[in-house]
Amino acid sequence: MPLADSNGVVAPTAAEGHHATAKACESARPRPPLSRVVELDGIRGIAILLVLALHFGLPVCPPGILHDILGMGWAGVDLFFVLSGFLITGILLDSKGKPDYFRRFYLRRVFRIFPIYYAYLILFFHVVPLIAHATGRLAALTYGGDEAWFWLYLSNWRDAYHQNGYLYHFWSLSIEEQFYIVWPLVIYLIPTRTLKYVCLGLAIFSVVLRLVAGHAGVSPVFLFRGTPFRLDGLALGALLALAARNPMLQKSVTRLIPWAWPVVAAGIVCLVIRSGPESHSPAMTTYGYPSIAVLSCALVFWGVVHSGTQGWFGQFLRCPWLVRFGKYSYGIYVWHPLFAWAMHGWEMAAHRDFGLAWSLLPVALLVGIAGSYGVAWLSWRLIEEPCARLKERLAA
Repeated sequence: MPLADSNGVVAPTAAEGHHATAKACESARPRPPLSRVVELDGIRGIAILLVLALHFGLPVCPPGILHDILGMGWAGVDLFFVLSGFLITGILLDSKGKPDYFRRFYLRRVFRIFPIYYAYLILFFHVVPLIAHATGRLAALTYGGDEAWFWLYLSNWRDAYHQNGYLYHFWSLSIEEQFYIVWPLVIYLIPTRTLKYVCLGLAIFSVVLRLVAGHAGVSPVFLFRGTPFRLDGLALGALLALAARNPMLQKSVTRLIPWAWPVVAAGIVCLVIRSGPESHSPAMTTYGYPSIAVLSCALVFWGVVHSGTQGWFGQFLRCPWLVRFGKYSYGIYVWHPLFAWAMHGWEMAAHRDFGLAWSLLPVALLVGIAGSYGVAWLSWRLIEEPCARLKERLAA
C-alpha cells in the first residue's frame, strides 16, 4: 500500500494533455514540489478495487475469462508498490538537504502507518481472544503464531502456509515498511545524479535474483513475499519520481512508455492464457512481476502527465467515487480481511448447496466492498484523521 500522506511530485502539467503523451510531456510545465496530484488518488482507488475484486469476487466466480480477470486482482498490490516508490522517493527528494530530513520523514510515517496497523493487531491478538474465551466462539479468529513477527513488520519473512488468513495481507505492508526504513538513507547518501542507476540496478537485481532463486528451488510463495524479490516495482516507481524532476530522464521515459506498455500488456495476457492468473506460478514470478511493474509505471506516469487535463483519462481518474476509494485505500486494505474471510464460508456453502455462483458474484462484491469501505471510513474519522492532525502539528 502507498502510505505517503501527500501525492508529492513535480508533475508535468500539459496544456493539451488530451493529445499524445509525448506532446503533453514536451509542453509540460513543472509544478512546485509536493503539489497534490488528485489523479494519483484515482490510481490508488483502482489498486484497492483490484484487491477487493480478488478477495470478494473470485471465490464465487465460475471458471472462465471473468475468473481469470478477477484472479489478477493481486496485481493491485504491485501497483501500490510502484505508487509507494514514486511518492516516497518524491517526498525524500524534495526534502533532501533540509536539517529535519530524517526526523520529519519518519515522524510522518509513524503517524500515518502505525495507528490503524497496530489497532488491528491489538484487536486480533488481544481483544478477540478475550471475546472468544468468554463466548466459546470465534475460534477461527485466534492465532497461535508468534505475534512479534507482525509487531516488527517482518511477517513477510514468516512461513506463509502457517499464517492465519486474517493476517496474511500484512506481508505487503512489511515490505513497504522495510523499504521506508532503508530508502531515506539511500537518498540521503547517494548523489541525486547517481540515483537513477541505483534504481535501475535494484530493479534488475530483483528480477535476476528471483529468476536464480526460482531455479534453485525457492518456494514460489517466498518469491512472492520476500523483500529482495519484490524490489522491482518499488525501484521503478522511484525511478519515475526521478524522471518527474529531471527533464532529460523525463524525455527518455516519455519515449519509452508508449511502446513498452503495449508489449508488456500483451505479454501479461498471453501469460494468463497459457499459465493462468495465479501469482505464485513460475511463469508469473519470472515474467509477470516485472511486466506488471512496467505497466503500473505507465499508469502512474499517465496519471501525472494528464493531471488537470480534460481528456477522458484524466477525468476518469478524478471521478469522486474513485478518488474516495483512493483516499481510504490504506484503511480498506488493513480492515477488509475481516469481511473477506467472514464471507468466505458463506460463499462456499451457498455455491455448494445452490450453485448460485453468478447470482452470488454481484452480491459478494457489493457487500464486501461496501462493508470494507464503511469500516475504513470509520477508521479514518476515529483514528487516522486525528493522528494526521497531530502529525502536522508535531512535524511543524
